[in-house]
Amino acid sequence: HLNTRWNFKGNTQGAGFPNSISAGVFIPFSTKSKSTWFLDADLKSDFADSNGSSIVKGILDENNLSASGRLGYRWLNNKIDKVYGIYGGYDIRTLNIDDNTYTITNRKNISLSQLAFGIEAVNDTWKLNSYALIPNKDSVKRVNSHYEVATIKTIGIDLGKQLTSKINSSLGY
Repeated sequence: HLNTRWNFKGNTQGAGFPNSISAGVFIPFSTKSKSTWFLDADLKSDFADSNGSSIVKGILDENNLSASGRLGYRWLNNKIDKVYGIYGGYDIRTLNIDDNTYTITNRKNISLSQLAFGIEAVNDTWKLNSYALIPNKDSVKRVNSHYEVATIKTIGIDLGKQLTSKINSSLGY
């Protein structure tokens, strides 16, 4: 039996990462003995930088929101020792950037979005995940007088191995 799972996270500012909080939910539905449909969703809020910059020279200003949603399907093979899955979804992020080097004008709140697709195969010791993140047509936007930001088309594959009951490794490209 699969249950709905909630997760909550908080992160403090670090190299490339702003202060943030997030909440997520995994909701299985239409569950049968060897398969289930699911909704996987996250909502995240990045807060203004408080101690220097989390990105080179730029400073995250105000509250920047992002959301991610995936609708997917997972099923067991006949031996019940492998799980396969497929999913698709949508991501959106708002952004507002200031700068501690230049005088910034024409500041804008912008939003970037992308489509997401993936397939996966998992057993007790191995995990294989292939995915594609495809920006919408407006993938480059001017955020102020000095900077443009962009979503990047990403196609990747991750391979993971469970080394012990508490340690796993992964390699991605």
